[in-house]
Amino acid sequence: MGAHLNAYSTREHTAYYIKALSKDLPKAVELLGDIVQNCSLEDSQIEKERDVILREMQENDASMRDVVFNYLHATAFQGTPLAQAVEGPSENVR
Repeated sequence: MGAHLNAYSTREHTAYYIKALSKDLPKAVELLGDIVQNCSLEDSQIEKERDVILREMQENDASMRDVVFNYLHATAFQGTPLAQAVEGPSENVR
C-alpha cells in the first residue's frame, strides 16, 4: 500500500489523515485507528518533531501576517483557548 500520512493543528482542532487509493481505505482506517489508540514515540522521533515545531514557530514570528493574526485572536478571544497561538508558547515545546 502506498499512502501519505500527515497531521495538522488549528485553533479549533487537530487532524490526522492518510491520502491513499480508495481500494486501500479499510487499511488506511485501520492504520489511523492504531496510531490514535496505540501511539508510542521514541525519544529521537520526539526530538525531530520538536525541532520542526520550533522552526515553524520562528517562521511564524517572522511573518507579519501571522503575528498580526495572532494578536487579533488574542484580543478578540481574550480569556478563551482561541486567544492562544496554535503552537502555544515556545517554553511548552522546549
